[in-house]
Amino acid sequence: MAIHLTGNITGSASSTGSFGVIKSTNGSVSAPSFAFNDDTDTGMYRHSANALALITGGVSRLHISSAGVATFSGNIATSGTGTITSVSSLTAGGTLYVDENIRHTGDTNNYIN
Repeated sequence: MAIHLTGNITGSASSTGSFGVIKSTNGSVSAPSFAFNDDTDTGMYRHSANALALITGGVSRLHISSAGVATFSGNIATSGTGTITSVSSLTAGGTLYVDENIRHTGDTNNYIN
């Protein structure tokens, strides 16, 4: 069964049920498919076949490709202790700032200074 609608669907916090698959138009950077009433240039859209993009303020901030590659536009920050594991590659298109150490556990020279 499919429901094809044009316009808005509204509900309440108490709406329940099984809705199945939600489909939408592809959207764009300036008009994401999934956005907010009071912030229409922030949300998510289909970037290309099997790829997603997250948008804030009308700018693409995170693109996830069909190969699973995540590309960020802007800074990546962590609060507290952040651990990145199983990284096959990390590329910085500018300056990579590290407050502490970068540790490599593959040999006896564990730290990069």
